[in-house]
Parts: sequence; C-alpha cells; structure tokens
Amino acid sequence: MGQAPAGADLVSIVLPTRNGARYIERSIDSCAAQTHDNWELIVVDDGSTDETPGILARYAGGRVRVTRPCR
Repeated sequence: MGQAPAGADLVSIVLPTRNGARYIERSIDSCAAQTHDNWELIVVDDGSTDETPGILARYAGGRVRVTRPCR
C-alpha cells in the first residue's frame, strides 16, 4: 500500500462484528482495497464465539486495530 499524499485526510472505518467468520476476511480485504491511501480500520468484536477472533488476530496490526468491548 502506498504512502498517503501530504495532507490527505485520515479515513477511519469502524467494522462491528459478532460471529462474522463467514464474511470478516472479505470485509477487511475490501477496506484494504480502497483507492484512498490514508485509512485505518477499527474492528469491534462484540464477543464472537466462532473463528472470528483467530481471523482478526491474523489481520491485527498496522492499519487494522481490533478491540473487544469490556463487559
């Protein structure tokens, strides 16, 4: 992924999920494929009990942040 042009606005994408293993990789890949270079993805996992946490662990870091709300 290229560098953002100087002064390019940061776009923050918030992606909520719960037990979304079936679609989460496609969703993250879609965000990463956007033409705007200055972006971050914040995935909010609302207590998934399927394979979602493992998938998110592979993507976490850099522009992708994963959070789980406290309960």
